[in-house]
Amino acid sequence: MRFQRNIYIFIIAIIIYFILIFIYKKITVNNNCTFVYSLIKDVSKGDKILESDLKIIKIFDDSNEKYMSLYNEENCYKNDYCHGTIMLKNMVISNEENLKAKVNNEIISIKLNLPEDSASYQIEKDSIVNIFYSAKLSDVENMFKTLNKSSVMSNDFENAYVTIKLLENIKIINCFDKLGNIIKKGNCIETILVEVSKEESIKISNLKNYGKFSISIIK
Repeated sequence: MRFQRNIYIFIIAIIIYFILIFIYKKITVNNNCTFVYSLIKDVSKGDKILESDLKIIKIFDDSNEKYMSLYNEENCYKNDYCHGTIMLKNMVISNEENLKAKVNNEIISIKLNLPEDSASYQIEKDSIVNIFYSAKLSDVENMFKTLNKSSVMSNDFENAYVTIKLLENIKIINCFDKLGNIIKKGNCIETILVEVSKEESIKISNLKNYGKFSISIIK
């Protein structure tokens, strides 16, 4: 008799378990889940959004207003994004907006100081770097006051040298050796191409006359 009662209890427990699972999946989960787009590869700023870049995943979030809900082949990525990133609406821009942003920018070459430095062997196209500028303060004092950048000076005298963090987290468009040939990671790079605003382009062109440029690698 006791064995039969235990069997009944066991059967009822299983039935209750499956009922709870059913309720959880049909009511609780469905009411708090959103289907969103996630990247399956790294992408770059300005690239057109391809359907092959994306997969649909389910996340526990009952609000889908902030997520990119529709695929549009006329849109571009607003910045660089890594594999696995969940796409938000503010991460994409239209092709028209992207072209307008490019009109306001210029591509400029920067020759590195001491290209034989180990950092120059580690960078390549699409590397993200910080670019530093060093010069005698008396030569760039007026420009230095307008830059409003992080900096350090060698001393407080007139002959002081200043080093400025000129550009932060900027992508390298291409790399060249001293003969102007495009080269890849592992070779000595002398000159890099980067995209900057028109205002920054003018300032950098002027600074080239007085000092030297160097880099640190972010990724």
